[in-house]
Amino acid sequence: MLDRTPATQGGDVDCTGRRLAEGLPNLQWAQPLSDPWGGTKLLNGRHPVRMEEPVASAKVREKAIFLMVGIFESMESALRLSAHPEMLHVAESLNGPDFVP
Repeated sequence: MLDRTPATQGGDVDCTGRRLAEGLPNLQWAQPLSDPWGGTKLLNGRHPVRMEEPVASAKVREKAIFLMVGIFESMESALRLSAHPEMLHVAESLNGPDFVP
């Protein structure tokens, strides 16, 4: 999936130069190694403390994909993986038997 995402924020080609496919998930971008939600009131203040933000190497892109929204709608394989019995077993071991994936 990452191979088919834009090479840069707002770009129309992927990292290999191919034109982007239709139906990609909504992508949120941020500076590499940053904590865009930490210490803010975003998400109802769910992340009250900002993590340490080390300085990224000058060799990395100015912006990187921070979050993919709508992955299940755009990738049938992601939906199948999330419902795989072994993946659900892992989730149950973390969340207990009474959870909704």
